[in-house]
Amino acid sequence: MSKQQLDNPFARKEVLTRKIIEKIKVSDILYAEISTNGGFGDVGAGRLYTLSGECYYCDKPSDNESLMVSFLLNQLLEKARKSKKICYADGGFGHEAYKNKEAIFEASHKDCGFIYTDNDGKQSIIYPSRRGVYLHILADFVYGGITDKTLEQLAHNAKNFNPDEASFLDALMNYYKTGRNDISLEDYMNAIVYIRHLNLMDSHYDYASWRSKWRDSLAKYRLRYILDKIKINRLNNVLVCFDAEQAKPGDLFGAISKELGEDVSKLFSAYTIEKRDEFNVYKLDNLRYPVVIDMSKAAHEETVARILDIDPDRFNYAYSLGQYFMSCVFSLDKLELATVLPA
Repeated sequence: MSKQQLDNPFARKEVLTRKIIEKIKVSDILYAEISTNGGFGDVGAGRLYTLSGECYYCDKPSDNESLMVSFLLNQLLEKARKSKKICYADGGFGHEAYKNKEAIFEASHKDCGFIYTDNDGKQSIIYPSRRGVYLHILADFVYGGITDKTLEQLAHNAKNFNPDEASFLDALMNYYKTGRNDISLEDYMNAIVYIRHLNLMDSHYDYASWRSKWRDSLAKYRLRYILDKIKINRLNNVLVCFDAEQAKPGDLFGAISKELGEDVSKLFSAYTIEKRDEFNVYKLDNLRYPVVIDMSKAAHEETVARILDIDPDRFNYAYSLGQYFMSCVFSLDKLELATVLPA
């Protein structure tokens, strides 16, 4: 999206004066930047975007008035750096950058800027002072400012989370570490068993060590669903703003639920049976979530025929076959295994 496509109030820049900056509070800041030592010779220059839609700038100080403006801007940003409402990033080249933690930025590589959407759905574009600054702060400001410190704080306060939240955090930490959220056939089976357990359908499986494994598998599905719905940058913004030290069990899911618009704790807590009149054992990757398939008699007959036709040396259908077999077992035990597994 180019800047020409945006109704951008920030395009109307105004010189930052002493009178203006004395009225601005830390809570007004959307994005701010200042050049310090080494800032391409522009020490003291800065820019300030506010949540109310103003864009101010100040050049390198050249007289007493502009020197005072730069000093006051630096003081304001020092307060911002200590605030829980603002995240800081090193812009490189002597530049410091600041962003409101609750604001969601999207990258616009073409413009070397950030697309910001306000609460009314209006989009604007924010320009860092230089392309190098944009590239330096991109990871922090577009991907929510997630840092090792944020992750360590979450891990250190694990006692403040309930078991489901703890399993979710484990899945999320692995995602940050590997960039993947792999879900195996075992995870599918464990998730279904856990859902049955939650619905008192398999009370004889009530073993603590098993429940932990079941929860871990269901957590991967919850993470997949959340990433599908709100994407990683919005989830990261929730975590950056979340106070893990003061949290109580349930607060983490509550914060994510507010952003998601759904109750995370209830995701996949119900036992869902999906009825189908046809079934393709070769293509079950559309089963992204832990549902059970209840097929018609004709669908079963067709599937059995396809199973018998599969080359036993080809294992790339194993996941699909596993989902099929487990669906047969879990679809309220309507089918005998002799029907599912032909002689």
